[in-house]
Amino acid sequence: MGWFIQPNEDGSVGSTIFFDPGLFGSIAWIDVERNIGGYVAIDHYPSSQVDVEARAAAQATRDLVLDEIMALFATTVDTDRAPQ
Repeated sequence: MGWFIQPNEDGSVGSTIFFDPGLFGSIAWIDVERNIGGYVAIDHYPSSQVDVEARAAAQATRDLVLDEIMALFATTVDTDRAPQ
């Protein structure tokens, strides 16, 4: 996995969550603040890179991970680690 991290002008990172979308809708992420990471992959191999339907499915998968799955993991970890 590779991570593209663009620091701010002052050298700070600005975010504690980094992600790297991959081919066919896969996506990996690291949540530095929570010390967790994850990877989601789909089993879909289009016959062509220009397959519009396949590209749309891959984008939908990435959107699901970014908008819902990462937040679900963060909430679960925060809840489990909260003082009882």
